[in-house]
Amino acid sequence: MKDTVYKSQVLAFAESVEKALSSTFLVGDNVSAADIVVSILLATAASNTGAKIPEATTKLVETILGNSAIVEAVGKIVVISIDEPAVLASTEGTTGADFSMNEIVKKLDEMSISHNTFAHKLSLKVEELVANVPLPAGETHTKNLFFKDKKHGIFLVCVKPESDVNTKALGKALKLEGKVNLRLANEDLLMEKLGVKTGCVGLLSMINNVDKDVTLVLDESLFADDVMKINSHPLTNNASTALAPADVKKFLDNVGVEAVFLPFATKDANATEVKVPDNHPPQSKSLKGQQQQKTGGQQKNKDKKSSKKGETLLALQWKKHENFAMWYSDVIVLSEMISYYDISGCYILRPWSYKIWDLIQHWFNGEMEKLGVENAYFPLFVSQDRLEKEKDHVEGFAPEVAWVTRSGNDELAKPIAIRPTSETIMYPAFSDWIKSHRDLPLKLNQWSNVVRWEFKDPTPFLRSREFLWQEGHTAHATYEEADAMVMEALDLYRRAYEDILAVPVVPGYKTEKEKFAGGHQTTTVEAYIAGSGRAIQGATSHNLGQNFGKMFNINFQDENGKSQIAWQTSWGFTTRAIGVMIMVHGDDKGLVMPPRIAPQQAVIVPIVSKKMTYEEAKPYCESILKDLQDAGVSILLNKFVLVSEPLSNTVLYNRSVPSTMIVTCIIQDGSTITGSKRVFLSVLRLDHVI
Repeated sequence: MKDTVYKSQVLAFAESVEKALSSTFLVGDNVSAADIVVSILLATAASNTGAKIPEATTKLVETILGNSAIVEAVGKIVVISIDEPAVLASTEGTTGADFSMNEIVKKLDEMSISHNTFAHKLSLKVEELVANVPLPAGETHTKNLFFKDKKHGIFLVCVKPESDVNTKALGKALKLEGKVNLRLANEDLLMEKLGVKTGCVGLLSMINNVDKDVTLVLDESLFADDVMKINSHPLTNNASTALAPADVKKFLDNVGVEAVFLPFATKDANATEVKVPDNHPPQSKSLKGQQQQKTGGQQKNKDKKSSKKGETLLALQWKKHENFAMWYSDVIVLSEMISYYDISGCYILRPWSYKIWDLIQHWFNGEMEKLGVENAYFPLFVSQDRLEKEKDHVEGFAPEVAWVTRSGNDELAKPIAIRPTSETIMYPAFSDWIKSHRDLPLKLNQWSNVVRWEFKDPTPFLRSREFLWQEGHTAHATYEEADAMVMEALDLYRRAYEDILAVPVVPGYKTEKEKFAGGHQTTTVEAYIAGSGRAIQGATSHNLGQNFGKMFNINFQDENGKSQIAWQTSWGFTTRAIGVMIMVHGDDKGLVMPPRIAPQQAVIVPIVSKKMTYEEAKPYCESILKDLQDAGVSILLNKFVLVSEPLSNTVLYNRSVPSTMIVTCIIQDGSTITGSKRVFLSVLRLDHVI
C-alpha cells in the first residue's frame, strides 16, 4: 500500500496535526482522547505507506504509543520521523522519490512519453505552488478550476497562474445557450468525477473521467511558442509532472479527452482602471469622461456632472438612450426610490418605492381573496436537513443559500439556512394539516423577504441579495386542479403588470432546463425592456407535480378511502416589478408613473411672487385639494414656498406625480390659474380663474 496518492494524503494529515499542536498535546497540557485516536491512526497509516512524520507530531505519537496500556491494546508501531518536510528536486524521470505506483507516471511510461515527475512541498493553492516550487524560464504551473453548471455540465479549466478566469466571459466563449451559472463544484463531485481531492486536480486528472462527462478547457497561452514545459499535479499536490506541450496533447489524445482551447486575459498588476463598487451608485459621468480623455477616446457628450454657477444637479444627468444603466441608477436615486447600503446587493426601499409595493400588496390581497387564497406567515429559517431533503431543489439553490453558523461567540451545532424560498419550510406543515380530501384544496400566500446570496452585478429592484415578494403555495387533490391554479396565478401576474403597472407582458412556458428546481413545469410572464433590447422575467407560476408531496409525505385519503399524494403549486411576484416599470416607462426627465400605482396621483404647487403670496393662494389651493380628495384622488398640497416653476417641475418630474397643478399669477392677462401636467394618463385638467 505504498501508493503515492495514499502516502501524500497521510503526509498532508501529518502536516495538519503539526500545525494544530500548541504544545506537546493537541488540546491543553494533558493527554486527551483526541491525542490517542490521532496518534494510533497516524502511526498506523504512516507505517503502512512509509510516510515520514514531522518532528513535533512524532513526539506526540511516541508519547502516546509509549504508554504501556496503549502498547497492550494495539501493539508496538514503529514511527519514521524527519527533521523537516522534504522538497525533493529531480532530473529526468522520477529521480528523488518513488512514483513507480503513481497512475499518471505508469500511464506516461506506458506511452513512452518523456516526463519529469518530482516531489515538492505540499501546496494546496496555486499561489502556494508558485511560491514553493519556482520554475526555470520556459516552464509554467497551471491554475485549475473545477466548475459545475446545472444546465450545461461540468468543466475543468486549466490556465496559466496569472490568467484571469471570468465565468461570464467563459460561458460566452464556450457558446453556452440560455442562462449560464458556472459555480465552483464541491470536493465530493471532484472526487466522483476525477478521483482527486481539492488542491490535487490538474489536466492529468482527466485520466480518471471514465464517464467522459467533464469538458476540459485549456488556456491557449499554455501552448505558446515560449512555453517549453507545462507542470501539472500527478493526482497529488506534493508532486508535479513536467511535460512538453506536445506531449500533453499526446497524453490527452491517448486517454480519449478532446480539449477546448480558449484565450484567457492576463491580470495586469499595473492596471489603473476604476471599478465602481456594486454597493454604491455608478461613477459620475465626468469621471468616465476623464478616463476616456486619458485613453485617447473622444468625449461624446458635454460633462453634465460639472454644473455651471447657479445650476443645480436635481435633474437627470444621463439620457436613457445614451447609457441605459447609468440613466436607471440616476432615476432610482433622484426619485428617492432607493438608497444604497454598505452590504453589497442590499438596498434601502425609501417610502416612495415602498408605498408602490404597499399598493401592489393591497391589489393582490383583494384578487387572491377571490381565488380563495389566505395569507399566512412561516419562519425565516430552515434547517439543513429540511433544505436538503429534495435533491434537485437544493441543488438549484445551493450556491445562493446564506447560512447562519454562529450565535454570539458560539458555533451552532448545525448551520441554519435563511430561506431562499419557502417550499421546504411550509411543506412539513402541509403534511401535518392535510389528512383527508376534505382538507383540500389548501391555498396559502405569504408576504415576506428572502435571501439569495451569490451572484454578480447586483441591480436595485432587479437583482439583489435580499428582496420582498409574495409566494403562493397550494395543494390539490388532482393534477387538473393544480394546473388550473397555476394558470389562475399566471393570469393574476399578467393583470398586475398590464392593468396596474401598464407594462405589456408575454405569458409562456420555461424550458426544461429553466424550470423551477424540483418542479414539474414552470410558466412565466416576460416583459421587454427596450432600453437594453432584452426580455426580463416578470413573475413565475410553477406546477410542482407530486415531487414535494412524496418528499414531505403530503398524503390524503380520497373519497374512496385510498391514500393519495397531493398535487402542488407555487408562484411568486417580487419587487423586481417596480424596476421593470421604471425601465419601461421612465424617460429623460425621470420617472413616469401609472396613476393606479402612483403614491401621489396629483400635487398642487403654488408658485409665489410679490403679486401673489402663499397666504393669498392657500385658500384657493385648499379648496381644490378638498374637491379632489372627495373625488377619490390621492393628492398633496405642496406647502414648500417655491418661487420658480422650472425648479418645482424638476422635483416633481423626478418623483413622477402623474398630474401637477401649478398655481401662479399672470399679470398681463389678469390673474389666472394655469395647469401643467406630467402626462402618462391624464387624470386632471384644470382651467380656473382667480
